Parts: sequence; C-alpha cells; structure tokens
Amino acid sequence: MLLCVTLAYALFLQAMTAEDARSAVRSETLLRSSSSWGNEPYKSYPPGQPELSVLKITLQPHTKLEWHSPIPSAAYNVAGELMVERKKDGKKQHFVAGQAVSETVGTFHRGVAGNEPVVLIVFYAGTSGVALTQSAARKKTGGACKNGLVEPQREESECGYVSKPKRDAGRL
Repeated sequence: MLLCVTLAYALFLQAMTAEDARSAVRSETLLRSSSSWGNEPYKSYPPGQPELSVLKITLQPHTKLEWHSPIPSAAYNVAGELMVERKKDGKKQHFVAGQAVSETVGTFHRGVAGNEPVVLIVFYAGTSGVALTQSAARKKTGGACKNGLVEPQREESECGYVSKPKRDAGRL
C-alpha cells in the first residue's frame, strides 16, 4: 500500500512539474501577415544587407503624423488609440492597445492619436543605410528624414514640414 501511495505521489509531482514547465513560457502570435492593414500585398524586402530596427514611438494626444511610407514594418500598440489613414483613398482603420498592425509599404499613410498618448513598439525590416520611412513632403526630391523617422512634435523637422498636435475634440 505504501508503495502505491509513494508511486501515486511521485506521478502527481511529475505531472505538476511538467505543468509548471509548460506555463513558465507562453508564446502568442500577435501578427502574421503577407499584406498591410489595407490589404496591400507585400512584394519584397529592400535589397542589400538586412538591418532590423525596433523603436518605441510615443505620440501625444491628437497628434497627426505627416503622410509617410515606411520600409516593411509592423507595430504593436502598447497604449492609447490610433487611427491609421491611407492617403490615396482615405481608407481608415482604428487600433487600440494590445493590437498589432502591419504597415503599408509604398503607399502613403499617417497615424492620428486619440484622446490619450499612444505608445507604439515598431519593428522595421530594412536595409543598412536606408531611412526607415519617407515623408510625402520629401518624396518629390527623393529625400527622407535624417534619422529615418517622421517627427510630428517638432515645429520644424529635418523633413522640412510643420506639424503640431492638432486638436479634434472627441475624435481620433
């Protein structure tokens, strides 16, 4: 009888240890996509030496980013509400904290923060020496922002545009 109890207890401990090991690591796919949020298929990555970049971007409430087009990228919305708008047709999509978004490539779009600050973690799959994004204002001259980002908080940025947070009460 003691042998049976000992064996049962040993099996119970083994099962609990296996369960603890399984719950110690958890993986959840947040985004897997071959197209952007606007259903535009991705074609290919930029040629050259691959370079990955991960940026934390914070937008103040009611900030409107300039129209821009990045290299292949995806963002995870950590906090706040973000409305993304495509320039060519005005298509919009709303994202909240906890959602991931696949960015458009080769199509100008912008993000607009809601009533609270927006915090994004953005993953760029680019090429060494190539800017992470290109402003529509600079598209005509073939230039990009010096640091590769469109920076809306500056009165005047390296991209040569003026953009202040715009207030649209109660709207994204």
